[in-house]
Formats: sequence, structure tokens, C-alpha cells
Amino acid sequence: MTPADLRAELKCRVSEAGSQRDAARALGISQAQVCLVVTGRRKFSDRMAAKLGYRKVVTFEPLEGQQQAVAAIEAPCFGPRERRVRCCRCGLVE
Repeated sequence: MTPADLRAELKCRVSEAGSQRDAARALGISQAQVCLVVTGRRKFSDRMAAKLGYRKVVTFEPLEGQQQAVAAIEAPCFGPRERRVRCCRCGLVE
């Protein structure tokens, strides 16, 4: 679902409720927030998306032609100056 789809969902909720004020009250957010998002002057916050029953998910995909290069990396997971974190690929904590 794109932000435009979510905005359309919010507009539908406003239409069903009868007004932005009533929709905002039903969702537990302010009418000002509803207005700003419906008109496109503000982006959806995680909280507002959750009130509509959605969550924001961010993904990263390899660039075209880069999949082989990414798959070919067999170097250690951490460099000498990187902070200590858990590697999602091998579980190593460094």
C-alpha cells in the first residue's frame, strides 16, 4: 500500500464518519492531523497509520545489476571500526 492509498483510506473513513471531526474522534486523533494528512500537507505518522490499522514497513532492494555483487560478498561481517551489533546474516556479535 502506498501513502496515496492510505490517504484514500483516510478520506473514505472521513466520508463514512460524515466529517473530519467525527472521523478524528473515532480514530482518537485530532481533527487538525486528519485535515493536514487528507490535504497532503503532512505525511502519515506511524501512530496515525496504526490508528487506521496499518504499519509502516521500509525495505531495501538491490539495485539492478548489483545482485551478483551483493551475493558475492563473503568478507567478515564487521569492519575494525564498526560498532558492536548482531549480524542479521550469521548472528555474530562483534
